[in-house]
Amino acid sequence: MNEIRYEIHREGFWNQRYIVTKDGKEEATLSHNFWGSKGRIQFAEGITFCSDYKYKNILTLRFLDGESEILRYHVEGDSGKQFAEFSLGIAIVDAEKLLLMTALGMVMFLNIFNEFNGGEDAGPFLMMAASG
Repeated sequence: MNEIRYEIHREGFWNQRYIVTKDGKEEATLSHNFWGSKGRIQFAEGITFCSDYKYKNILTLRFLDGESEILRYHVEGDSGKQFAEFSLGIAIVDAEKLLLMTALGMVMFLNIFNEFNGGEDAGPFLMMAASG
């Protein structure tokens, strides 16, 4: 983005963290515990947002500003086929944070989807969601 390289990686097992770095410095982290579906996104300057996911036959991952939705990733099924949806919510976030959260959400969504689906690749779902 703007010729700046960002990297996202996951660390930990029981208390997982997704870390976004820019030029080797932490820009944002998303942390949640092993059993919890609720998480916290914290940017380097101290701004925080929430995340949550639900998986009960259908996976939904959301990023929130308080109760207002910023982003949502959702897998839906119809006639035995699954497809992904990606939507922007009503909360307004500056463009750079929104793009970082979007990338972070894609990585987290892939990890959660693969975990609950025995390693099945969610890549095609994200490609469909990105193009929709």
